[in-house]
Amino acid sequence: MVLVLLTVLDTLSSYGQAKKPTWIEKNPNFKIDPFMMVQLWGVQTIGMRADLDGDGTFEDVENRFNIHLRRARLGFRANPYSWLNFTLVTFYDGVGKDELNASFGPSEVHDVGFGIWDAFFHAKLSDSESLIITGGYFRPQLGRESITSSFATTSGDKAIQQNYIRFHLTGIGSGRTPGINVGGLLFNDTEGFQINYNAGIFNPVVTTDLPGGQNSVGTSAAPLFVGRTVFNFGDPEMSKYTIGYKSNYYNERYGLSIGLGGSYQGETGLFDLNTSLSADFLLNWGPLNIDGDWHLLSREGGDKGVGGLNVYNANTGHIRASYNILVDGKILEPTVMWMQYNGAEEAMAQKEAHAVGSFSGSNDTYNVGFNFYQNTHRLKWIAHYVIQQGTPGRNQWTGQQGLSIQRGNYFVIGLNAIF
Repeated sequence: MVLVLLTVLDTLSSYGQAKKPTWIEKNPNFKIDPFMMVQLWGVQTIGMRADLDGDGTFEDVENRFNIHLRRARLGFRANPYSWLNFTLVTFYDGVGKDELNASFGPSEVHDVGFGIWDAFFHAKLSDSESLIITGGYFRPQLGRESITSSFATTSGDKAIQQNYIRFHLTGIGSGRTPGINVGGLLFNDTEGFQINYNAGIFNPVVTTDLPGGQNSVGTSAAPLFVGRTVFNFGDPEMSKYTIGYKSNYYNERYGLSIGLGGSYQGETGLFDLNTSLSADFLLNWGPLNIDGDWHLLSREGGDKGVGGLNVYNANTGHIRASYNILVDGKILEPTVMWMQYNGAEEAMAQKEAHAVGSFSGSNDTYNVGFNFYQNTHRLKWIAHYVIQQGTPGRNQWTGQQGLSIQRGNYFVIGLNAIF
């Protein structure tokens, strides 16, 4: 018996030596690439109004000039394997911002902190760019403005309809939420045509509209499904897949991109159904850049709010144009933009929209200004004038954390830099 047992052990030992594990080889070009991103702004606010004592009466506040960090990021990228890379980005936006500054973003008192902005991986599952898994904490791929970096847009600040679609999808202004996305580039080697596709499943949990629910969707829960497909004609936007986009290709692209997408989320503790439809485009024709998007937003509340079936419908979007002028080897870019949000206006309709955690009223923004690029979007000076209008309700014109306001206009000069 002992002889048999020794024979078996010897056989297993020999088999183990013959079948040593084969580990995945690490990337010989592995590196950790740190970076910093800063938008240092000086903002002159004009015509701001606020309800400072909460009595429902808006008062004029004195115009002011405020220097602050509109956005600030620290992060790194790493590529431990040839097919796998990671991105981690932290934020400390709004340092030094006056609450009665008319521009958007967090203010010094209420919102400034240090936290995670992006944390995700890309896993490339094919030799081409056709099948890539993205997982972690990132933006669902819907709405060109929402998924384009603020450092890569051509207006002074991003078109604020990105916040309407972000809140609609995820419940927070950053638009980030945990999820998994499948995407890639099809016909990537075909001259004059390319398809960029994305389909993801996410679990947004952040809401402030449920009783005591700062980080929950309530008693009922449902995943969020998001998809977007972009048809590129002429020069493509990219030859290597990414979930970040640009607006200006600095005279090098002659192409048109048309994107179509939508989202679906079933019953949660806040609503019964949450959907959206989206269309966007980008035209780069040498020095000319034109982009825009439009979204149809819908929520149904069932018996969760007032008046039985609560239905919220709204639409929002923007259009923007710019032109690159060569100046001593650099680019001077005049640009104009219009953004609009249209939500519920009547009192009962607004009440129903609020019952399902949605916006109401209307919001228009007009932007005209110049950008001066010394090193593409990595070193850019800006000078823009922004006109902001709206109607009462719960929207980006009337709301600022901790205050009820009516946003004024503003002039901004600033430096946007990536190091």
